[in-house]
Amino acid sequence: MRRIVLFASAALLVACRTTFSAEFPAKATYLFYVQGVPAGKSEIECVQKDGVYVFSSTSNVVHGEFAETLSCRTEFDQKTLRPRLFQYKGVLSGDSLSGTIRVDGDSAFSDLKIGANSFSVRVPWADPKLIFQNYVPEHLIVLAHHLAASEALVQRFTILFPSDMMFVPGAAEVASEVELATRPSPAVCKKFVVAFQSSLPFYLYVDRKRNLPVYMDFPGVQTEMFLQSAYGDHPGTKYAPPEEPGTQR
Repeated sequence: MRRIVLFASAALLVACRTTFSAEFPAKATYLFYVQGVPAGKSEIECVQKDGVYVFSSTSNVVHGEFAETLSCRTEFDQKTLRPRLFQYKGVLSGDSLSGTIRVDGDSAFSDLKIGANSFSVRVPWADPKLIFQNYVPEHLIVLAHHLAASEALVQRFTILFPSDMMFVPGAAEVASEVELATRPSPAVCKKFVVAFQSSLPFYLYVDRKRNLPVYMDFPGVQTEMFLQSAYGDHPGTKYAPPEEPGTQR
């Protein structure tokens, strides 16, 4: 399965703090744009139950030959935001895929299936770590929550890619404060530069009031994510659609 480090789906950064005061939105929708063209969306719900935040989402992405439909469930401890469970099921370019990853103590256990191939893996786990699944923006919501809660200019962590259960180091840095033209009024956002080893950096714009990323930019793949409630159904994209073959300049 080709790895696409986008929204790479973030879950799970466990920072130095042990409690987090801000709540997550009960519902949120993010619109995906690739090379300036609408490519789908993700609809997310979050509930708090028995000391656990439970995120559920359905994402649909189509761009060129890439097509994915994915339903996910991610659970975090309410006090520490330590990951507990990540489940996903869907179709990627015609092939079925599903997986369950459970974090328990100092280990993460996975049962994954892609097409007719399945495997189970146990890997060691030591905080802080994140889990990133492609096109799952609630994981970036949790990452942004951690980054915004810390006063450190640079934060380091390790990410786990569920598709192959491999760990990769990552880091995030506060770049600046930026005012974005959101609705119902402009939003003052912290801009974070996030990078994973051997991958191009991407940018999270976290609204201070919402404590939520309202815009995410992945320049390496010309992909953007817009919070629908902040931009409406037709946000302005920074990238231009590719030229059709034979188009004259």
